[in-house]
Amino acid sequence: MKSSTTIRFTTALLFAITIATSTVQAEIPWQRSPERTLQSARQSGKPIVVFVTTQWCHYCQKMKKQTWSDGQVQATISRDFEPLMLDGDKDQQIVKQLGIRGYPATLVYDSHGSFLAMKSGFMTPEVATNWLSATRRR
Repeated sequence: MKSSTTIRFTTALLFAITIATSTVQAEIPWQRSPERTLQSARQSGKPIVVFVTTQWCHYCQKMKKQTWSDGQVQATISRDFEPLMLDGDKDQQIVKQLGIRGYPATLVYDSHGSFLAMKSGFMTPEVATNWLSATRRR
């Protein structure tokens, strides 16, 4: 027979594990290769969301911390999109071809690579979720 101390400890431990696992959010699995992302999109049929950022951009970093770390945004992207992150400094040629002139920039392409939409600047989690959902319905 288990003692009441053991039962309380086990209950507390299970509660702590439940809380810990429910608050852990999976990061967005950002890809870094446009070619591999397009290949994944063609296979999955999902559109591509592209986040263009730099290390020195204040609003890019803010968007990474506040928007892309939001559970609802993460769920939306993981479920409905193939995510690609480009660095404006490291991926200059690609970023130039995309016509990006400011950071951050978020673009959406269909699963075949055709442009659908672009949003410049910082987006709150709510704005990002609504915008991504609207572009997904196009």
